[in-house]
Amino acid sequence: MEDGVKMTPLDDEFISEEARQTALDVRDNIGKLIRIFCDKEENMKLAAFSTGVRPTEFPAFMESFKDMQKLYNTKLNTPQEEVKSIKANLSLLKEKIQKLESLRTTKKDAYDKYCEECSKSKEIRDS
Repeated sequence: MEDGVKMTPLDDEFISEEARQTALDVRDNIGKLIRIFCDKEENMKLAAFSTGVRPTEFPAFMESFKDMQKLYNTKLNTPQEEVKSIKANLSLLKEKIQKLESLRTTKKDAYDKYCEECSKSKEIRDS
């Protein structure tokens, strides 16, 4: 289409081969659809679909889509300051955990050393 008003002829020298083939495919598909829906039974199916009778999967799909919309809106409504504070708290907790783990290792080493010394002193007493 030129300027949204006129159709470009298919034999125009400026039209690409892909655009020409797409136009031919659209024309063929429209003809096929018209032939299909000229049949009374197919026409009734189309009318039933357009009046609101939907397949059973469609309401479930719409429900899951609405749930995804709620989730997206919740994510958008979470303030950035809150997200930053949560991340800061998380990093503080990670640091505390590392400090406590190192403290636990040193205490455990001291306890093991104490147990070893106690067993040595017991051996000395027993002999």
